[in-house]
Order: sequence, then C-alpha cells, then structure tokens
Amino acid sequence: MQKLYILLLLTFSSLVVGQTGMGTPTPRGALDINRPLTNTFGLVLPTNDDTAKMLNPQGGTIAEGTMMYDSTDKCIKFFDGTAWSDCLTVGSSNSYLTADCTKDGFVGTFERGTTLSGATFKITITNKGKRASKLLSFQTTDLVLSGVSGISVSGVSLPSAIIPVGQSITVTYNLSGTPTGGGTLTGDWSNIDLGCTNTVTVNSGNIRIAYWASYTIGSSHFSTFNAQLQNPVNYGSGGTYSNMKGFIFTNITNTLATLSATQLVNNYDIICTGFSNMSSIEAAKIKEYVDKGGIAFVLCDDNVGTALLNVFGGTGSVTAGDIDANVTTNSINNGAFGITENTKIAGEGSLGRINTNQLPSGAVILADYNSQAKVFLLGNDNRAIFFWDEGAFRNTIVRDAIDTTQEKFLHNVMAYALGKI
Repeated sequence: MQKLYILLLLTFSSLVVGQTGMGTPTPRGALDINRPLTNTFGLVLPTNDDTAKMLNPQGGTIAEGTMMYDSTDKCIKFFDGTAWSDCLTVGSSNSYLTADCTKDGFVGTFERGTTLSGATFKITITNKGKRASKLLSFQTTDLVLSGVSGISVSGVSLPSAIIPVGQSITVTYNLSGTPTGGGTLTGDWSNIDLGCTNTVTVNSGNIRIAYWASYTIGSSHFSTFNAQLQNPVNYGSGGTYSNMKGFIFTNITNTLATLSATQLVNNYDIICTGFSNMSSIEAAKIKEYVDKGGIAFVLCDDNVGTALLNVFGGTGSVTAGDIDANVTTNSINNGAFGITENTKIAGEGSLGRINTNQLPSGAVILADYNSQAKVFLLGNDNRAIFFWDEGAFRNTIVRDAIDTTQEKFLHNVMAYALGKI
C-alpha cells in the first residue's frame, strides 16, 4: 500500500510540473484546453474596462505576457513587461493608425490643357495607439490616379517615418503633367492596411465651339443664345455650370473640307452644323470626328440634314415637320438648369421632320411629337445631338437670363454635351 501511495504521488507531481490537459489526456503544451473537434465552449479571458486596473496578485509589476480582454476597446491586449499592447487584430501591427485624405487631398489648380504647377495630393496619418508605429515607407506607387489622363505622380515628400504616439504626419505626393480633358480626377491611396480616396474636378477650361453654315451656335443668328452661353451667371467658375471657363467660337464653314477629323478633334470640342446641306464626304468627316471623341450639334430644318442623319445610321430624308415638341422623361432633361421633362418646346419658321421609325436602334429621344423625333442622340457614346429645327434656339430666347422652360431645356442639353468633354 505504501508503494502505491508513492507511485500516485510521483504521477501527480509529474502532471503538476509537466503538462496539464483539460478535456484531453494528452496535452500538447504546458496547458491544453481541448476536446479535439468537439469543443462547444470557448476560453474566456480575464476582463476589465481598463488595463490600468489589472494587478499582479503577488504584488509588483504586472507579469510580462499577461493577457486580458479590454471591454472598452472590445479586444485582446497583452503586457510586454513595459506597457500594454494595442488591440491584437488580424493583419498589420499598425492597425491603430488612421489615414485621412479629405483634410487636404488634391491641392492646386486642375484645368484641361494647362500644365500642372505645384499640384499635390496630401494624406494625413495619425497614430491613435499607445506606442510608436513601426517604420513606414512611402513611394509614388501608393497613389493611383484615374478618371482624367495626362497626370502622373512624380515624387513623394517623405520616404519613410515613425509616427510617435498621439501625433500625425502629412505625406505629400507631387503631381505633374497636363490634363487632357475635364471631369473627375480620383486619387486612391493605399499603404500597409491603410487606404483612402479623394476626388477633384478638373476644369474643362475654354470650350471651343466650331460652327458650319448659318443659324448655328456661335453664329450671329443665335446672338441671344450665344450671350446666354457667355454670361458668367450661367457658365464659368461662378455660374450654374461651373466646370469650365468660357466659350470660344470659330467659323469653319470654308475650312471644314481642308481639315481632317483628327485636326477637328484636336482643335474643337463641339461642332455645330446649321442651315445648309452637307455633302456626304463632309458628313462622313463629322461622323469620324464624333467617333474620335468630338461632340456634334446637328440642327436640321425643312429638307436640311439628311446626309448627317444617314451617316449616323438614320434612314430616309429630313422633310417638313411640325413646330411643337414634347420633352420626354430623361435625366438629361432635368440637368443643372432645372427640371424640364414633360414640358413643351417649339421651333420657329420652317421645320424639319424625322420620324421615330427612321432612327437606328439605341437612339435616345429627348423630345418628340406624335410619331416624330424632335431632339435625339445618336453616334458614339451618344455624342451626336440632333434638333429637328434650328429655330428652337431662337424661339423665346430673348435675353441673357435662362428662365423659360425652353431655355432651360436647351441649356440642359448643352450641359450634357459639356459633360462629355
């Protein structure tokens, strides 16, 4: 019996100084709390709402390696012998850092065709943890630009940094190049597990409108409409449509035949055709111009505009039509200048007629009347804008202010066109 007691005592001593298993007879470490594949209970760590309240029951400093669940921060923390850690999370040990690119983001003047000077993208990184960050490295590839071409990230102000507790740093990325278009420039920044996005509007600058023939946008026959375009209350940095500077008009009636489609795209944002019939060769050039990214306003009339209708996929001829038009339900008709859908507009004098069954599939009708398409979009990316009558730009257009339904409709269509630049 005495030998049995000695054997049991030796066995118990081995378990105490060796490994302890709970739920398993074969512990795989100093403490193994496990029932392989059948556990239904988890491990509940000592919990408190503040690491400062944790004590060493033997007195003195908290033992290195002590772990707890912080009920305030909702995470597990450990004591490294000097200080409590930040939250233990999956991924980067810099998870207590925050990145903000809304405070500054894009800085500078961004305008189509104007070389950037002093333009930057700034990101602020803040250490909200309880210890200094690891060494962070920064490179130009952190920032990815999209939306407007011609701009690149050419440098970064800070190659690396360690962020002290409670402090912030600002990293500046230098931008260079010349924006090739207007629109929204997006900057997506990412580094370690951090990321943020900011945008800036690239101003379209001066809009270059070329006009061919009479009774066109830019010609003397549309003097009041042109004045509305050039009124800074309507267009420009402080106008209703602000993503631009102004308008420049050029008469290409006598030069269209000598210019290539590429030259037209490089020199003019919009081409407006008016009260004259184009040859099939000239119409094909306008089609190629639109295919390459240009925008065309095609103003038809009684028996005017057939070649352009056909080259953009329409069938038949432009004949004589009716004066009235009903504005359709379309977001374009509810643009920057007001809500105009389900209202009436009108032409003036002689008028063109294009039936809806003459249009190719995919046409977008902005105004109609019975079976007639009055204002509609054709071509590449709906960049060819057809009007049944040039008189729509003269009827009720009497002063610089844009205040009638018809004026609002016309300028919503113009705003749509400008948004394509």
